[in-house]
Amino acid sequence: MIGYPDNIKNDTYLAEYYSEFDVRPDDLYGNMIRSQKSLAIKQLRRLIKKADKKWPTIPAEVNAYYHNGQNAIVFPAGIIKEPFYSWNYPRSMNFGGIGMTIGHEITHGFDLSGRAYDERGLIRDWWSSFSLDKFKNKSKCLSDHYTDYMVKEIQIKVNGIKTLDENIADVGGIRQSFYAYKLWVQENGEEAMKLPGLNFTHEQLFFINNAQIWCAKYSNEYTRTLLMVDTHSPAKYRVLGELRNNHEFADAFHCKPGSYMRLDDPCSLW
Repeated sequence: MIGYPDNIKNDTYLAEYYSEFDVRPDDLYGNMIRSQKSLAIKQLRRLIKKADKKWPTIPAEVNAYYHNGQNAIVFPAGIIKEPFYSWNYPRSMNFGGIGMTIGHEITHGFDLSGRAYDERGLIRDWWSSFSLDKFKNKSKCLSDHYTDYMVKEIQIKVNGIKTLDENIADVGGIRQSFYAYKLWVQENGEEAMKLPGLNFTHEQLFFINNAQIWCAKYSNEYTRTLLMVDTHSPAKYRVLGELRNNHEFADAFHCKPGSYMRLDDPCSLW
């Protein structure tokens, strides 16, 4: 699912969808209550209808999803823009941005949660016990790796078990996107376009833009809250975790063996 559902351009559909929503210009609170009531009624009506492939989000949202129950990857229009993607970017940056995001969401279909759903989005144990045992052994490497990260400002460690699914998707997604970019180069040749004034290779631009999409600054209070409730690692450690476990990054930036950004034995599931 990319961009937006077709029905948002259908005037007949939109008129019917909002027909029960009573909007009054002088009643903000009432509008909010009636909006929630209208939405609740629509959701209850869906219980007596056949399941459909309904979009799980609004087009303007800057986010992306893997939907277990639909076995679908969802990319709203809001995320298909800078810094994730731009027609004016070198392909290397687009692969490092939206490409990594696509790889991330696909990999969610094969994380600890996603693996429990089959190709139709139904809960079914379709892995062999051998595959599952190997998966659990290899995933422990990632959970241990992220648990080693200490957020120094508040002296709290990242919970590598709680964030495991997202870490699997990050590490797997960037690896698959880098391979996809290299395949694109094989088929189309090396890019001539570079960023003006910056002497970086395209492999370096791939990883630089990957880090750029997670650029953020949090207060200590908000970081503490995220560590308690969020299934993602804090942005800084998402970048460090996925890049330190990627030898292609170390090669691109000439990181020496034994240095912080080149692990001797990086974690990898996919």
